[in-house]
Amino acid sequence: MFDMVEEQSSLNKRSLAGELFSLLADVYTTSFRAQVCHWNVKGPEFHQFHAFFAMIYEDVYSSVDDIAENIRKIGFDAPTNLSDMCAATMIRDENMTSDPLDLTMA
Repeated sequence: MFDMVEEQSSLNKRSLAGELFSLLADVYTTSFRAQVCHWNVKGPEFHQFHAFFAMIYEDVYSSVDDIAENIRKIGFDAPTNLSDMCAATMIRDENMTSDPLDLTMA
């Protein structure tokens, strides 16, 4: 009986680690995309949008470490390569324009 409970606990932890990995990939990708917007914004409202995208990527990125540490806390390694992160994200990789209004819809 104890083995079944332990096995279920192990499966639950593996499932949770997988969900956290996907979350980490999405958060990391969101941070990266916001930083890309920050780097590439152009136009008469440059300063406003440049600051706006900086605020987003800094805020979003601040959660990356906590998510990775929670993966480690339940006994699994955090991601070790970018290709696994890219494969795990639900965010589509697409080119973006430098128009600030288009970037806010990306």
